[in-house]
Amino acid sequence: MDIKKLIKKEKGQGIVEFALVFPIFLAIMLAIIDFSWVAYQSSVFNQGYAHASWEIGEKDLVNSSQLVDNMVYMQQGVDRKVYSGLVVENAIKNSIKQSSLWGFKPSNLIVTNAVVEAENKETSFDVPSYKAQEYTTARKDTRYMKIRADIEYRVVPLTFFGKTFFGDTLTIRKSLNSERTVAELQRTE
Repeated sequence: MDIKKLIKKEKGQGIVEFALVFPIFLAIMLAIIDFSWVAYQSSVFNQGYAHASWEIGEKDLVNSSQLVDNMVYMQQGVDRKVYSGLVVENAIKNSIKQSSLWGFKPSNLIVTNAVVEAENKETSFDVPSYKAQEYTTARKDTRYMKIRADIEYRVVPLTFFGKTFFGDTLTIRKSLNSERTVAELQRTE
């Protein structure tokens, strides 16, 4: 067998194999890049969403001249306060933005229907008195905060492959609905 004839027959074979495999390899790489980007953006948004659900307080909803501690509200007998509109939307956006990592784009975050309700609930119960065999009434005031909002985050794919697969933007929607205790005050009568 003549080696020169064998080399001449297989001279363009590597180029043909490369031309067949490269588009598949490129598609797989672009898919990995875009799926990873979307997963990362979703994870960053979910972290910010969770942070906002337990970090926002009444201090974030009023300016510094109006700031009153939750305990003062309870002592003054302010039973219920409702905050809504841009103040709450901006507080949620800021909380998500502060807790987010690299790559988060606040301009892609939309908060709507945001409402915060803060209210006191009073419960009474009997506790043993310092005198033997007697009970006295104790009161417990608890300040609860309910946060409700609709939140959207738009993820823009990085490559043309992602835009083909996901579209120009992929919208992640969450509904924030959280209730938590923000302060407690107990006293006996």
